[in-house]
Amino acid sequence: GPGATPTSMTAKRRVRRKPEDAEREILDAAERLLREIRFRDLTVDAVAAAANMRRSNFYNYFKDRNELIVRLVDRIGDEMFA
Repeated sequence: GPGATPTSMTAKRRVRRKPEDAEREILDAAERLLREIRFRDLTVDAVAAAANMRRSNFYNYFKDRNELIVRLVDRIGDEMFA
């Protein structure tokens, strides 16, 4: 009913990831989002949601939005020059 929390649902959806997998999933999610939104609209909240994780989990892998962006630019650069 009202006020009930869907804990069993969220518990099932949450996945234990290896750190490098989680980082890759966050970067993948950010790249997907950038096909739909402007760079300046890329937020930690949006990326965390797209990666299917909590905002607090995002900070286990990236210090902040700027670190994410630096890593994303590095990654895109590597792909362009590969």
